Amino acid sequence: MRTLTICVLLATPAVAGADGLHPYAPVSTSLSVMIRDDHGGGTETTSAGATLELAVGSGRFQYFAEGTSAFLQSTDSGSEMRGGLGVRWLARSFEIGREGAFELDLEGLTGLTRLHHDAGDTRVYPDVGFGVGWAVRMLDPRIVFRVSARAMFEQTRRDGMSASSVPGFVALFGFGY
Repeated sequence: MRTLTICVLLATPAVAGADGLHPYAPVSTSLSVMIRDDHGGGTETTSAGATLELAVGSGRFQYFAEGTSAFLQSTDSGSEMRGGLGVRWLARSFEIGREGAFELDLEGLTGLTRLHHDAGDTRVYPDVGFGVGWAVRMLDPRIVFRVSARAMFEQTRRDGMSASSVPGFVALFGFGY
């Protein structure tokens, strides 16, 4: 019960005053290191690479498009490419003096992933996910350090037939402007 209470309090919007909330920038970009782990199709797959994000902000909301290019590591090596769209909601913002803020955000996203194994197997599948992020944002100069943790769900295929969704986990560490 205590954990549920803490989660509700963290997700409840809080503004210290009229100046307590620094909304997302109208346009921003970020570059992150991405690490992913999932068990799609009965095979454990881990990948690491770079994610580029372009975002448009409006108050507490930020709408983003992202693209990922990564090296694939599973039973054999390969590559991963992913494109996605998402929305981020600024749940909490704690001022750090007048210079910046520490923020908690929630995000939802969907996309299309292409995995290519060097052995010749290629899979393309849609995914959907949700996550939580933490950011330290400086206001002047406008720089953001963001860490996001996401749970991703993908539709898998086994023996030529669709199977249930399997979870994957993604971590992003990056800087934005």
